[in-house]
Amino acid sequence: MIRSVVNYVSKPPPIPAAYIDGFLYCAIALFGFFSTSFGTDEAAKYVAPITLFWLRTVTGAASAAFLALKMFRSTTFSQHVEERKNESLLAPSTTETANTGTTIEKSNK
Repeated sequence: MIRSVVNYVSKPPPIPAAYIDGFLYCAIALFGFFSTSFGTDEAAKYVAPITLFWLRTVTGAASAAFLALKMFRSTTFSQHVEERKNESLLAPSTTETANTGTTIEKSNK
């Protein structure tokens, strides 16, 4: 049991892409809500101006960062994964036979 815990900590299992996308969507929604909430008249009444400025700045920056990361995962990263998949399917594999020399075969994985 201790060995399994050590193995899990040293090399955790990969996080599924759906969990990452779900986290990003929730973070975008949460920080978007905070940004708009800190922009209301009530926030100006109850929060000191310098604190309100920094809260709006930090939540706006976090919202923009999570949105940019989600857009990266949606476009560039998915294109990269698709290109790598196509390269692995189209790359010829070389095998050596006993008497005839080297032959090139197309891999159909």
